[in-house]
Amino acid sequence: MKSAHTALGHAGGKAWSFRVFLSAALIAVLQGQVAFGQPAVAPAQERPSVEKQADDGIRFQGAGRFHRHFGDVVVGRSDRVIGVHRRASEHGVKGHGEIVYYTSDDHGRTVSKETVLASAEPGRDVRDVAMGTTPRGRVLTVWTDTSVSPAGPTYFRSAFSDDNGVTWSKPTTFATIPYAYARAYGTIKSFEGGNGRSVLTVPAYFQINERPDYKVALYRSEDEGKTWVEGPPIDIHRNGSSESLYTETDVAWIDPSTGFAVSRSNSGLGVFRSSGGGTDWKLLGRIAKGERPVAPAAYVFESQGSKVLLVFYCDRTSNTTRVRWAPVAALLKNDLSGFARNMKVLSPPDMGNASGYQKVAFYPDGTALMVEFREKGKGDKSSDVRLTQVSPSQWIKQEPPAGGRDGSKKPPAR
Repeated sequence: MKSAHTALGHAGGKAWSFRVFLSAALIAVLQGQVAFGQPAVAPAQERPSVEKQADDGIRFQGAGRFHRHFGDVVVGRSDRVIGVHRRASEHGVKGHGEIVYYTSDDHGRTVSKETVLASAEPGRDVRDVAMGTTPRGRVLTVWTDTSVSPAGPTYFRSAFSDDNGVTWSKPTTFATIPYAYARAYGTIKSFEGGNGRSVLTVPAYFQINERPDYKVALYRSEDEGKTWVEGPPIDIHRNGSSESLYTETDVAWIDPSTGFAVSRSNSGLGVFRSSGGGTDWKLLGRIAKGERPVAPAAYVFESQGSKVLLVFYCDRTSNTTRVRWAPVAALLKNDLSGFARNMKVLSPPDMGNASGYQKVAFYPDGTALMVEFREKGKGDKSSDVRLTQVSPSQWIKQEPPAGGRDGSKKPPAR
């Protein structure tokens, strides 16, 4: 089973027929993942009943029936966990998918039953859910609504909750891509902008013309997620270029000016840096090149007075979730060597399709809750949702900062 986010090959041919073939092939690869449908208004829900946790950390079991994947998790007010993911019949884009959410008030040990936030309309499917929070306590989510057929369009949609994940706003469309090759993928991050306002960001990647060329974009919101505007691109891949094609991307901010983007390619994870608040992006290099890394998730973490950039991903050569990290002070000098020295395996090799697509939510005390999606072996199209407690401060080996402290302010809220 192939992932819809599979890193795609280069388009080097000159002939129009080859370009048409490549475009169709790329769309076909994407269609191997999931489909999204047009969201419906989520009504207010009563407090759902609680399911007992399994001993192995699995909170929602597919049991041969449900495929759950492409989700995220955040910590809201009062340490409440809010999670969102796609639920459908299988991994691929087949239609009839839906976006569901759940909550937990005991650090993920027990979870509420899933409640539908958005359902797919006929001929469409929904997937790739990103989440985030604002300093004021708003919980946000963004997802992709795409067509089952190879033709577009694709819609990027968003919704938010102001009551800690109990009820949600009516979903709105903030971008329309005229092609099926399009995914809003990553996590929603925030930093403090001017006038005391929070600036929210969420990445996406998509086809931009018929050649075809491709873009990794970053959308911004300065009104608590009510509206989103596309900013300067993180990367553009031109047809025929020998450079890597980047797809799944996540962004982490050090301060309002400085941020890092980590992006999937077929030759490792590309690390980009911006020094202008997301207006300028420069490729610093690639990490995890000897693996098959997919689904990067990036976070800034502070331990013992020093900041590190944590990069979670799934390695498909070993069927495991992994994390690499490097000191921020070194990254500010364009030194990526820490990622080669620092790596930890976080899950057993039991994900048959090695999809993972893990995300992490941090508590105020520095501990964290990781969600990963365990796919089964051949013949079983279902998957499970696993919640695992992780403590980065316990396994991050602190290194002397390269050149001293990074000098940045307190890291922004996720």
